Amino acid sequence: MNSNRIADELNRLTELHKELVIIAEKLRIGGDSDNSKAVLEVAFGLQSSQLNILTSMVNDPTRTRKKQA
Repeated sequence: MNSNRIADELNRLTELHKELVIIAEKLRIGGDSDNSKAVLEVAFGLQSSQLNILTSMVNDPTRTRKKQA
């Protein structure tokens, strides 16, 4: 997977995270705190996964090492 595609996918996940936080806030304002908390847990789980993906890309030495012939 090329870096542009990875960046696009991570950006889409960021947008999804933002949308989930907005939905959770609307639920909370509407008095549905249980579902608000559940949606926030999904949003923060998504954010955690994004960070894990980025960390693995940065720390993976095979991504920067040139293949030997």
